[in-house]
Amino acid sequence: MKKKFDITKPLRENFKIYLLFPFFLGGLLFFFSCGRYGPCDPSPRMMAIELVDKNDSLLIGKTYNPDSIRLTVDNTRLSIMIQHGQIQLFYAGLDIYNEANYFLYLSKSTTDTLKLTVSKHHNKCGDYYDFDGLTYNSKNISPVPNTDIVFKIIK
Repeated sequence: MKKKFDITKPLRENFKIYLLFPFFLGGLLFFFSCGRYGPCDPSPRMMAIELVDKNDSLLIGKTYNPDSIRLTVDNTRLSIMIQHGQIQLFYAGLDIYNEANYFLYLSKSTTDTLKLTVSKHHNKCGDYYDFDGLTYNSKNISPVPNTDIVFKIIK
């Protein structure tokens, strides 16, 4: 007896695969379109401040205890990391404080004033941020050459 071929059998057996195909295709389109239209790096953005003396020696860990250093803006304590003598700060979302003073508490008797300028941009992939500038105790500070996010401050 000869079997009759059922043309709908592959469709019925693989129905779930056919349902997932549009989502897979949409994901591929999103993934490849973002890279062509601007930065789509989802990693958090970070900047760093190095406090040095006139001999270019790091002051954090020698003059200033890393455990006592705090950074606040608008009465809010920001999360910072102290690594390798640097104060590191994620700046995504800080664009709302562009006109505010940041206070860097280095010790009980030493507080410095910062102004950070952060710009927020939007593209096809979502929001992203650029770090545009740093003012330290009313002086504009340029980034260390060959970096755009490390700032060396001579105290």
